Order: sequence, then structure tokens, then C-alpha cells
Amino acid sequence: MNFKEIMLTVIDFFSELDENGTTETLRAAASNTSFLKYVRHAYLPEFKLQLSAGVPEYEPKRVEHGMQTMSVMWNAANTFATLCNLSYPLRSRDKAFVATLNMVSEQDAIFLLGVKDQTLEYMYPNITLEKILKSGILGTTDAV
Repeated sequence: MNFKEIMLTVIDFFSELDENGTTETLRAAASNTSFLKYVRHAYLPEFKLQLSAGVPEYEPKRVEHGMQTMSVMWNAANTFATLCNLSYPLRSRDKAFVATLNMVSEQDAIFLLGVKDQTLEYMYPNITLEKILKSGILGTTDAV
């Protein structure tokens, strides 16, 4: 990951990739492990977050999207393994997800809901499952 990528928010990172959505740019982004976790859980059905359907009640921070919630968003990808773990009760997984939604801006929360519902390809039409698979960035999908 280069310095420029470190300073991008998750949404800005995805937006830049969407603008230049080629398999080559996806391969270049693959050095960002959090990005790979977002892609895996947002696009691969076998890694869909195991949460209740629909939009949960939440109250995102009243901050603008950007630097205030950037580290929370990049680190949120680290919670996805827990949110997929069926040994945790559904209610506990839902509470953990809502807690994350409550720590970020409205725009970031909408992005996380897109990951949960696997609808990012509608938000970022140039980042498709076909391009992701063709790029080979996920390699084998056994690692969360």
C-alpha cells in the first residue's frame, strides 16, 4: 500500500477503483488486506455477512464522511470473520454490526450496509464480481 492509499477513506478507495475499474487496478489494490476483506464479503456469496435481513436501527455519528471515521472503517473489515461466525448468536452479531454503524458517518454506514447486503456492485458498477474473479486478487477464498 502506498502513502496515497493510506490517506484514502474506504469509500474514496472504492470510488477511485470504480473510476479506473480494470483488472490491473484491482490487482494493484490487492496489497491492501482490508480492501480484500471488503471485496470478499461484499461480492462472494459464501462470505456474506451472517446478519439479520433488512436495515437495522442505528444512529450514525453526526460527522462528515472522511478523516473522522477513516480508521474505524478500515478496521471494520477485521470484524467480518466474527459477523460470519455462526457459533455466535445472531443477536450478538447484529449488535456488533450496529455498534460499528453507530461509530461512522451516514455515508460510511450506507457503504457497510452495501457490504452486508452484497449490493456494492450497484454502488460501484465498474467493480464487478466478474472483474474481481478475472483479476485473481482473491486467490483461493478459504481465508476470511
